[in-house]
Amino acid sequence: MWAFRRSDVGFGMRNHALAIALLFGVSLLRPVHGKLQEDRMDAVIAAPTSHAILLENSRVRVLQVTIPPGVTEPAHTHAWPSVMRFEAPQPLTYITYSELNGKRVEAQRFEVPMENPGRTEWAGPEGLHAVMNRGTSEFRAIRIELKPISPTADQ
Repeated sequence: MWAFRRSDVGFGMRNHALAIALLFGVSLLRPVHGKLQEDRMDAVIAAPTSHAILLENSRVRVLQVTIPPGVTEPAHTHAWPSVMRFEAPQPLTYITYSELNGKRVEAQRFEVPMENPGRTEWAGPEGLHAVMNRGTSEFRAIRIELKPISPTADQ
């Protein structure tokens, strides 16, 4: 989840957002030796129109994230921590989900103001979420997911 600044979302909201991130950070994905088991909620599988793989090996997965204006991408997860660089930021709504009686339900929404182009942030693994582009232009970012190091990792 993208970092929230106290000045952006109000006093205390950052801590709340971090708590939500930790709660949902218990990922629905299961990394195995740096690779994902097939999981239908992985970003590339569940939201392929907004997540394109630019590079992947046993140590890293680099994604181009693209969300057209007015679009909410499908709900998905990210198994690994990552670095995110905003190339073409827009104001966003970050939506988290939980499960209630075996059904997916919206848990929380966070309004995220537009970042500065080039801003780079750290994010932990993310549970089930979606992002809505509230802006008037395409949102674009590069997400570099860091996989666990395994003895057979690429050099």
